[in-house]
Amino acid sequence: PAKFIPVLEETGRITELDLYVLKQICQDYQMISQRGYRVVPVSFNLSRKDLLHDDIIERIEAIMARYNVPRELINVEITESAIISRSALRQRVADRLVDAGFGLEIDDFGKGNSSLNTLRNIKAHTLKLDMDFLKISEDSSMRGMIIIESMIHMAKLLDMTVVAEGVETEAQRDALLEMDCDLLQGYLFSKPVPVEEFEKHVTGNLV
Repeated sequence: PAKFIPVLEETGRITELDLYVLKQICQDYQMISQRGYRVVPVSFNLSRKDLLHDDIIERIEAIMARYNVPRELINVEITESAIISRSALRQRVADRLVDAGFGLEIDDFGKGNSSLNTLRNIKAHTLKLDMDFLKISEDSSMRGMIIIESMIHMAKLLDMTVVAEGVETEAQRDALLEMDCDLLQGYLFSKPVPVEEFEKHVTGNLV
């Protein structure tokens, strides 16, 4: 992704990819629900380029309607940097997503030049702390731990769910749980897997 996504953004083809991913999610949802399994919300990413299209929400809704996917089962992730750049236009689209009933997640928070204005201006439901920001290990500095814990506390005061990305060790897991982080995500639990393998995890009660 680090190689082909920038190319798609530069050529203006990234929206096609993002909507293809949403279509695949909806097809998988339809298959899983027809087999009688309990379904859970799924998050998918919108590129900063997607937020420049006035009709992006209508295109998302059209795909979901085609596969009869309830709105509450799709969460939309937008990176913090995407909102900061050309913020007025992109914030307007973000607000429309929330008003339309989608769960909105701020992804990669803490990566690069973070701005607390993002949390003030965007009515997001979930804050995802960037994996590079969360270098928690046995020898982590106390200053870094204080910053992370403060961010978690601040998000909870804003009634936001907090997700820590990039959890790879038990030490990271334990530290984040001690800080009362809501959800953890990372290779410690699972690497990305095909839908067939994920289904085996679910039916085996391993997730």
